[in-house]
Amino acid sequence: MEADNFEIDNRREQKKVICMNCGTECYGKFCPECGQITSVGRLTAKNLAVYSALGIFRVNMVFFRTAGMLLVCPWKVIKEFLKGKRVRYSQPFVMLVLLVFYDLLLSKWLGLLPVRDETFLAQQSDVVKAIDMCVKFFTENETFTALISMFPILLAVRLSYRKGGGDRFNWVEYMFAGAFMLCMIYTISVLMDPIEYFGLIDGKDVCTGYAFIMGNLALLKAFPCKSVKAVWRLFHFWLYASVFSLVYLIIISIIVGGIVYCIIMP
Repeated sequence: MEADNFEIDNRREQKKVICMNCGTECYGKFCPECGQITSVGRLTAKNLAVYSALGIFRVNMVFFRTAGMLLVCPWKVIKEFLKGKRVRYSQPFVMLVLLVFYDLLLSKWLGLLPVRDETFLAQQSDVVKAIDMCVKFFTENETFTALISMFPILLAVRLSYRKGGGDRFNWVEYMFAGAFMLCMIYTISVLMDPIEYFGLIDGKDVCTGYAFIMGNLALLKAFPCKSVKAVWRLFHFWLYASVFSLVYLIIISIIVGGIVYCIIMP
């Protein structure tokens, strides 16, 4: 009873405000319904700088914790996230966008990106220029490319482990798992950029090897079974993944070819 009276007295001392986001009458600095700060005014140049910085550098302890755990045990992150433990981990798709941005920014600063020979391209035919334009689109939109490239892998997982528990997950859950694995790969890539800059090792080879090892371990952890059957299902996965990726590449090539044809046609 005393606690309720104290809360009432405390509210009386505070100024009642209307949340500009949801319209709730509230006291204090934050709205209890939507969580937005109550002292919201007109947008200024300061707001622009702050919001832009927060959008680009939206990293906190949850982000670092998620990245660290993805490097060590990505299967645990995926398992707990799918089971409903969401607050302790970063949202994988937002995290992926940030990691790709950091990887590209760091690679550009360190001069690790391949240099385009614009003079050479200017001397080429319209077909070569059109193909280069399509390739440039996919390389400059790396998040989009990474997301669409994971679909044949997810399909291979679903088919390979359909009798080993794969059917208990829906396609959206598979996409979240795939996004977490992509976050793991780009986390490694960001860490390898400075090392590659000094010429100590080839960062791309390290990323590929690490992704291969951790990807196989993640499958074995996600769908545990006897050793012989586990190896057999893993073999099926790589067989399906190779075939589906090849078909996927052919489809993408046909689409790119159609785009090239439309570009060069008068």
